[in-house]
Amino acid sequence: MTMKPSTQDALALAQSIVQGQTTAQAALQASLQAVARLNPQVNAIDTQAPEAALRRAQALDAELAALRTDSQRAALLEERPFFGVPLPLKDLGLACVDLPSSMGSAFFFGSPRLIETASSCVAITRRASCPLRAAPARNSA
Repeated sequence: MTMKPSTQDALALAQSIVQGQTTAQAALQASLQAVARLNPQVNAIDTQAPEAALRRAQALDAELAALRTDSQRAALLEERPFFGVPLPLKDLGLACVDLPSSMGSAFFFGSPRLIETASSCVAITRRASCPLRAAPARNSA
């Protein structure tokens, strides 16, 4: 039985994606829907890049489709345990290319800077997943 992406923890979701029970695109759509539903109350997601995330999810699904054997899929999951899982990035100084950064501070909000190079943490995350961008609420200090 296939579980909805939103009812699984990250490792189980990655396993479902790699085993073909769902897709990275479906997981991303479920995450975007959850953000749209919950963010007005919690004000946790400041900036989103759904088009870029969708392109990344499509590329991950294509990469997965090219694998022909269960052993190839198992090796992929071993190397990249969060494969296809949408992960929000907290804006606390992690440099993320093409996304504005307020460095997690209300002081810098409103004049975000675009970063030219990604931090190694973000680069690793992007390789394995479909990042969204999260930042502190606008009224936080």
